Amino acid sequence: SFTNGSVATLAPVTGNPGILSRVSSATANQVASMAPQTSGATTTMKMAEWSQMIFRGALATTGADFIVRWGFGDNATSNPPANFVGIERVAADASFFAVCRSGGVQTRSAALVAQDTAYRTFSIRQISATPIGFQVDRGVEVVVSTNVPAATINLTPMHTIIPTTAAARTHNIDFWSARGTYLSARW
Repeated sequence: SFTNGSVATLAPVTGNPGILSRVSSATANQVASMAPQTSGATTTMKMAEWSQMIFRGALATTGADFIVRWGFGDNATSNPPANFVGIERVAADASFFAVCRSGGVQTRSAALVAQDTAYRTFSIRQISATPIGFQVDRGVEVVVSTNVPAATINLTPMHTIIPTTAAARTHNIDFWSARGTYLSARW
């Protein structure tokens, strides 16, 4: 489902054949979300049941006036989700970070990669029950082992853009895949 903002398809570019443009609204602090279900409370995928997410996308612009995050969360319309495993760049950040958040308490990695407008491929994988591996463009894997949501927490694959000023922001998505014990989905 989609909340707020808009979605459009863009003409393919070399190396990126199918682009979905996700645009936020121009309302400050309004969450524009994209997820199979907006709340993990209504999904059947528990933390222990997913194994990997691969996401390829590019910011249309850079700046310090918006938040972008994707991964597995308990509520795609919350800012931030109380339980989350994924990649985020919050307002004023100049880089993307790996984040594990459990009950509102988070562990954030060192910067994974500086924000820019290049297409980048991010991978998130569950190594075992606790350690989560994060990778950008097949580079060095960063592992986060603390504040990983409990195995019984319901999560949904999610993507959000949240402008912090009255300006719409865009994230172009080329590929998004989530895999788990009972799920294999591509967007």
